[in-house]
Amino acid sequence: MKVVVINGDPNKRGPAIKMLEAYLEGVKEDVRHIDVEWYDIMKMRILPCEECGICKSGRISGCIIKDDMTPVYDKVHDADLLLIGFPIVRWHLPGKLKVLVDRLYALDLPRVRGDQKKLSYLCTY
Repeated sequence: MKVVVINGDPNKRGPAIKMLEAYLEGVKEDVRHIDVEWYDIMKMRILPCEECGICKSGRISGCIIKDDMTPVYDKVHDADLLLIGFPIVRWHLPGKLKVLVDRLYALDLPRVRGDQKKLSYLCTY
């Protein structure tokens, strides 16, 4: 099983990270082999979506913006589980995580993978 973990907690040992780690331990109990790719978005350079529409034109695969999201696209595309953890900050998800979620739009996951991919959001307040 391939798992991509997106950590949106700015606190290095914050509660969202602890939840992600506990969730992964539970997955490891049920799955014989697990391949985990972990991304800490607070350390990444992620630019906002420009709403250019090129990702939906069929001319390219993914996004035209080249930043730290570029390698994430292939990993998320191939993953069986996308696990996103974050704290609620001022009644919302952290701004940088919102930018990442917007940029995942370029993958068009429902049409690419159907219902094979699982998505879990873990949030703490």
